[in-house]
Amino acid sequence: MKRLAILSDLHLDINQLTETEWVYFIEMLTEKRVDHVHLAGDIANTKQQALAFIEYLSAYFPTTFHWGNHEMADLTETEMEHFSDPRFLNFRFFPLSHKTWLLGINGWYDYTFVKGATRDFERLKKLAWYDRFIHRDANDSVVMQRIADQFVAIMETVPKDKQVIISTHFVPNQAFVQTFSGKYEKWNQINAFLGSPQIGTLAQNFPQVQAIAFGHTHRRFVSRQLDGIHYACRPLGYAYEWQSTRQFMLAHPQRTQLDMPTIKREWQHYGKELYRLYPKMLEQEIESAVSFFAYEDK
Repeated sequence: MKRLAILSDLHLDINQLTETEWVYFIEMLTEKRVDHVHLAGDIANTKQQALAFIEYLSAYFPTTFHWGNHEMADLTETEMEHFSDPRFLNFRFFPLSHKTWLLGINGWYDYTFVKGATRDFERLKKLAWYDRFIHRDANDSVVMQRIADQFVAIMETVPKDKQVIISTHFVPNQAFVQTFSGKYEKWNQINAFLGSPQIGTLAQNFPQVQAIAFGHTHRRFVSRQLDGIHYACRPLGYAYEWQSTRQFMLAHPQRTQLDMPTIKREWQHYGKELYRLYPKMLEQEIESAVSFFAYEDK
């Protein structure tokens, strides 16, 4: 058996992860005996930074990738969908073995994770502050429907005796959408930008689909089997969101406030110090943010 590793939401620039820290990825993936690495988007905020890391990984492992919303702000529509790199897998298969194929899909969202949201595109769009820098060539629902149609078309070409592992960036199933109540209820509107249930629903029509891995949530979920498909969501997310970062702040009494704005501000000053003082913490975070898939060698 061989092993595929899928990583998402590394946010190398925001997390201040440079080549000094990149070595942890290589050490972990080597220790886990990984044969192929796939990056499921939000590697970094620019394509140059993302490609630098892809080149770094490629020196050690066969590596493929697709984009997330953070890279898309630095790309044209053509680059989003048809980036000129043989390792780019948006609506392309990579044969991991004769029997198992990896299919990459950038993905997108259509507001259906929030009831009634489709009637208020413009107001909701203001909430997704980063996505305002992304320029699509059509309405979000139109883009997502186009992606859904492409998914059906490409899956109809897959022989019945193949197994497909799908990687996408955006959430493909309602089961992974967290709902808030009380004073946090307003954050439910952000769920409009998490993704679309279309990919998960359509995948049920193709028994070749064995698993779907994704990120974007910045929350790691326990893997689940839904409608015969294995779902894995283990994004790394922003370092200032990690529980280990909160514990680091608690260990320093001069930092008495633990609200997110304070932690984020403190992180800008002490992020590198945290990595230097607690390298095991970073190693553990990286290891817990990988989805592994076994597949047959032949």
